[in-house]
Amino acid sequence: MAEAKASKTELKTVPTDGAGLPATLVHQSFGLGERAALSYFGLLRDTRAEISQRWLATLDWLESLQHGVFKIAREASGRIDRLVGDSVDAAESMTLATLGTSRGAALSATEIAAQTASSIVGEKPEPATKAA
Repeated sequence: MAEAKASKTELKTVPTDGAGLPATLVHQSFGLGERAALSYFGLLRDTRAEISQRWLATLDWLESLQHGVFKIAREASGRIDRLVGDSVDAAESMTLATLGTSRGAALSATEIAAQTASSIVGEKPEPATKAA
């Protein structure tokens, strides 16, 4: 069999004032109550410290999350702005190309109409001037 380990027990001498067992019971009971209260409040302090630390960590996480969301929003805004700028440039190019093509078609139609009119009337047509 294994030997029983000697446990460390703290023995305190309690003055009894000659009252005997009842006085010893009262002193020991209040001493135990004080130790229980100290343990309770120590545990309460430890719990408060842990909750406070976890709450601050949560706030730090929320702050970094907010920072990340705003960073993504800025990037999205920049990308949308560049896309809108490219769209405006493309629309401008298409509009100028359409106007240039329309101008050429209108001048050609004018020249055809002038040639047709002169062939009917019998005059020599003057060449139409193309605008630059």
